[in-house]
Amino acid sequence: MKMDGAENFYRQFHDRTFKYGERPLDPNVRLAITAEQSYLNSRPGQAAVIVASELLCRLSQKVSLAFADFEFDQTFSGPFHGSAHSCLIDRMQSVAPPGQFTAEPARSNDYIIHLGSQGDSWIAHGSDWNLYTGPSPSPLGKAQSANIFGSCLATISAIAQIFGHRLPGELKPTVANALSLESSATDQTDWLPPESYLGELWFVGCGSVGSAVAYFLALAGYKFDAVLFDKDPIELENLTRSPIFHFDHVGEPKVESVGRFFALFNINTKAEPRWLHESSLWAERPAGRPDLIISAANEHNVRFQIESQFPCPQIYGTTGKNWLSNVFRHIPPGPCSSCSFPPSKKETSCATGEVTDTQNPEKKVDAALPFLSFAAGLLAAAEISKLQLSNFPYSKDRGFFEPLGGKPLYSTDIKHRDSCVCADRHRNVHKSVLQGTRYEALCFTELAI
Repeated sequence: MKMDGAENFYRQFHDRTFKYGERPLDPNVRLAITAEQSYLNSRPGQAAVIVASELLCRLSQKVSLAFADFEFDQTFSGPFHGSAHSCLIDRMQSVAPPGQFTAEPARSNDYIIHLGSQGDSWIAHGSDWNLYTGPSPSPLGKAQSANIFGSCLATISAIAQIFGHRLPGELKPTVANALSLESSATDQTDWLPPESYLGELWFVGCGSVGSAVAYFLALAGYKFDAVLFDKDPIELENLTRSPIFHFDHVGEPKVESVGRFFALFNINTKAEPRWLHESSLWAERPAGRPDLIISAANEHNVRFQIESQFPCPQIYGTTGKNWLSNVFRHIPPGPCSSCSFPPSKKETSCATGEVTDTQNPEKKVDAALPFLSFAAGLLAAAEISKLQLSNFPYSKDRGFFEPLGGKPLYSTDIKHRDSCVCADRHRNVHKSVLQGTRYEALCFTELAI
């Protein structure tokens, strides 16, 4: 795809940000990522740097990697190997070719994003499941594992705050944890290490949130078999909200871009460029498949399509209108996705902030800020990783991430809707359909009711 001039590129690139009712960051201010050296020597710290660069190149025209170069930890795979500077600049440039992305020390007029437990006037730090943003030093203890979820969410939270407060001089202290989804630290360090096998995952929707779930599962190093359902092609305005889509991918099916990304990690993938209801894979789905559905789509009454077919557990993320990201967990026979999103309501009203396309009033488009899609994907990936931990579940069924709220993380119960399709499902039939699936033992137990 060709684009005439940087100004036209960025006008379309930031289309969904404008539709959300926000404006991009000042294009004349360069953002510089700095980091504590000991943090860079750790897997969580390196993951934080990866996510910072992936997200900032979608928010700013000028980004500098102002930390010493390093070689990626060998536990990372896919595109993340060799020189961090070389890899990350290449990835940033491939997202926004007109952008000015460099590796050089911070200048006096740069805006600094500092990663680590201590350093600049404010910091973003993750330790195990915990995250902290605010004045230096971090109150979090030394990490006891190579878990990347706390560090990645700390980075996303900090970037959301600098966008919301328009490059503030300081951030108020904020602590939360991605394990129990509480706005306080946890001392629990159980986690699922890289190379763990998650089973067969069916991604229903590979847009901004679906691709973000895929990205964070792969970045965490997990293994699984994937089937990808989505008929949409990638548009330029999609690039800001997906950590996988790049400029050269514009025009191709979303499932091809996600499948190509998975191939870099040697993840076995089948791309199905169809809506779920059009797919013979879904219509002829046998008992015992799949192990988990990541239902990150809203079109074509998809939730009813899923819930009317005795589904396995589902985990997915959504973004909302008021600076909100959600993660949902549905384990049979608990409340289903149609309990949360009744088909009588607008299908995307609670998920993405639906707006009207000014060029085509009949067309409805979804609008979300980049860090909200990243956060929804990360929280869903983290929730999927918890399924195999002995103390699962750690939170209520619906989790909330509100980076500008008084409580950045919290969770609530989902309630059954009396008239929902799940109320009429025959339990014995449902049990037989789930027999042999990886998470069968979690279903039809006290934790699922």
